[in-house]
Amino acid sequence: MATSTKKSSKASAKTTTKVKTTNSKAKVEAKKPIEKTEKTEKVTEKTSVKSSVGNKSSVSKVSAGSSMDRLKALLRFSSLMHLALIGISIFALKQASTEWLWNAQARDLFAAGNKVDLGPSSEVIATVQNRYVLAAVLVVSLFMTVLLLTKYWSRYAASVKAHVSGLRWLFLGVSGALMLEFASMLAGVQDVFTLKVIGVLVLAGAMFGWFAERENKLSGGSHKLGVYLSGFVYALATLPMLASLIGTTVFNQQRFAWFVYVVVAASIFGLALTHRILRSSLSKNSKLDYSVYEYRYFFYDLVVKVVIVLSLVFGYMKV
Repeated sequence: MATSTKKSSKASAKTTTKVKTTNSKAKVEAKKPIEKTEKTEKVTEKTSVKSSVGNKSSVSKVSAGSSMDRLKALLRFSSLMHLALIGISIFALKQASTEWLWNAQARDLFAAGNKVDLGPSSEVIATVQNRYVLAAVLVVSLFMTVLLLTKYWSRYAASVKAHVSGLRWLFLGVSGALMLEFASMLAGVQDVFTLKVIGVLVLAGAMFGWFAERENKLSGGSHKLGVYLSGFVYALATLPMLASLIGTTVFNQQRFAWFVYVVVAASIFGLALTHRILRSSLSKNSKLDYSVYEYRYFFYDLVVKVVIVLSLVFGYMKV
């Protein structure tokens, strides 16, 4: 009996040790898949983070590419519209002419006595047709647009991405200067020197705009000097034609045709809108991308030109 109990106790001990070992093995096997799942979860998290970063960069690249494609499409449309406006200017406008004068002082031959009296005089330099002057202005704008689309596109795109678009300011300066000279000519400003001063002032206003963008980009702050100078110079450029309009009405009790006032208003509106876009783009509260402002510059410049040409077409039809 004693031997049987010993054998049974040994057998039970063996079975308990076997059960413990099987339980420990089961626990180890249970821990292994948990560790594996944790590792896989970490790996998936890392890959998801990398993929999200990659997606963000790809989205930014796509958005930048799409904005430049949109801008390029606008410039192509603008070039086609310039061609149409040139044709309308040459073939649809009336053959109205304007004299370009050079104002100076000359001796008054009818003055009494031997005393030399000087009086105002004007020398006619040229007599030009308004439609050809307008067509020439549009041809210059078209030429600069084509250059942006072809030869200087890579340089222009890089400047847009750098948020300092010098080529665009040059385009707006030259195009705006010629257009304001044409509007001033229609408003009665015929002195060649005064017309050229108007053009230089508009070009200087555009260069001050470029200076403001450049200084804000380099310093990372808000420098208002270039913005203020640009607005001031733009305002000076409009004074001669405004003085001519006011003087004709006040002193001579005469008025220009209605389309002259539309052309003058559109030209002033274009300069004011250009300055407004500059202020908005440099504002600290601005949340729009630089390419959006770039698009607006060219879009409103084209709208102003369309308004000027159409107003002249309908105006000359009724004159």
